[in-house]
Amino acid sequence: MQSKGRALIFYSLLLVGCSPRYNNVAPVVPPKDAPQSALGERLFRDFRFSKFFVEHSAGDSNQVLAGGDPRLDSVTSGRRGTLANPFAGQAMSCVACHMVGDAEKFNKQGMRAYTDFASRSSIPALGTDSLVSTPRNTPTLLGALSPRNNFLLHYDGEFTTIEDLILGSYTGRNFGWLPGEEAIAKANFIKVIREDNGQSLLAQSFGRVSYKALFQGTDPSIPNNFKIPEEYRLDLATATDQQVIDRAVNLVKVYLEALQFAQDAEGHFVGSPWDQFLIANRLPNHPDDGELDVDYAARLSLGLQGLSKPKYIEDFDEKEFTGAKIFLARSTTTSAQGAGFFQVGNCVACHAPPSFTDFKFHNTGATQDEYDAIHGAGAFELMSIPNYLTRTASPNLYLPATGGHPTANSRFRAPPSVEHPERTDLGAWNIFTNPDFPVPQAILSQLFCTDGACATPTDTEEALTRSLAAFKTPGLRLLGMSDPYLHGGTQTTIPDLMRFYQRMSVLARAGRLRNPDPEIEKIKIDKSGADALTAFLNSLNEEYD
Repeated sequence: MQSKGRALIFYSLLLVGCSPRYNNVAPVVPPKDAPQSALGERLFRDFRFSKFFVEHSAGDSNQVLAGGDPRLDSVTSGRRGTLANPFAGQAMSCVACHMVGDAEKFNKQGMRAYTDFASRSSIPALGTDSLVSTPRNTPTLLGALSPRNNFLLHYDGEFTTIEDLILGSYTGRNFGWLPGEEAIAKANFIKVIREDNGQSLLAQSFGRVSYKALFQGTDPSIPNNFKIPEEYRLDLATATDQQVIDRAVNLVKVYLEALQFAQDAEGHFVGSPWDQFLIANRLPNHPDDGELDVDYAARLSLGLQGLSKPKYIEDFDEKEFTGAKIFLARSTTTSAQGAGFFQVGNCVACHAPPSFTDFKFHNTGATQDEYDAIHGAGAFELMSIPNYLTRTASPNLYLPATGGHPTANSRFRAPPSVEHPERTDLGAWNIFTNPDFPVPQAILSQLFCTDGACATPTDTEEALTRSLAAFKTPGLRLLGMSDPYLHGGTQTTIPDLMRFYQRMSVLARAGRLRNPDPEIEKIKIDKSGADALTAFLNSLNEEYD
């Protein structure tokens, strides 16, 4: 599953986004083990920012919990069964969902690519709402901050900056905070950072130093590997509350920026068998300056087709080579032929290399597939979904709960269930044209409105329909450490994923897929093609720790 030939990771030269293909060019970021990244990781792992800790600590920011949040007692995974949770006895933290080596050390289930094992991650049960899990599968954080145009985060595009996402997580429902409790959550966030004494079990792995000393950065007792550079320092004794929040959030950002796949000194991917195959065969492993990823993919496809005697390497042989050609094929003229059948994966339409994502939003049929599996074939096509005017007039009935509408029922941002046929997840539909989320509207309009703007009510209505059940395209690197797949975690293995796309392409060609992306019907693969694609996707794995 993992490449045995591990490439050197040059974190200090993270230049993958320096091509003019992107507007937001990535700066050179510190390595993952830099002091400022380490402090960001400690904040990432700290469970005292959760509501559970507040309710069980008697106002003491350094209280040792008598018992942890029962929602973290175990991890449920459909394929692996119920697993021991490395964070049992604690409360919610970022790492409770975004695991890496924790699971390998604790339950011997292998490394995780900053994901857990669940289809939908457990969250605190509050009793005031019916939520016990996230509405969606936890995505990997590796490469999540890769620079691109139209920078949006989360499956539905809720956030436009990582800073907003970080603070939104610490003060949101995953940490046990209800809509409208953001101010209380922020106050606790600040309190914990100011009052931390550096004696917690977590702090023992990070120099056994208080946040106050680490933020100030001048205490001689701070180990050198935890002494942050001057530009990241802050005197908590004189800093305002907002300065504390901003600096802490920035440090978590620094940590997340360092979570990248293996790259060479020029910022090109080198860690997977696929990357090494390209290098061994002198094929381009990155777009030229100014070249779009889709154009690079077309050029690469021609290069593979013209490779008469490919040089195979460990973990990339003839089957992976065939899968790569099918993956890049967009028509029968560029496809790989197997058993007399022209295989067209058309995967590249949304998953262009080298990042294997276009960072846009598409309806692949995942919502319909999950809903119909519960309520019967064709049920999602018949489901009543309000138009723009109806939705706007009744936000509490149709839209997600927010600080502006704390009692909204989130019916279209929820997993489907037998008990609640009115619930499903419509993805970007929940955010687009929703006045409670003003910041991402400009980017979402560019993506869903004709010509990048909705000039009339009719334009808006049509664009909202296009956003229905559309989700941001995930990357495909290191799938071996990030199962299960799709926004609902409904596909447990890559072969399952292949069968899903075969089903959806058939439905799309028959006109039975509601609001499908037009590229879905172009997928034409049989079992041999699916097997080859599976082999190719496995060649995108690499070792990571």
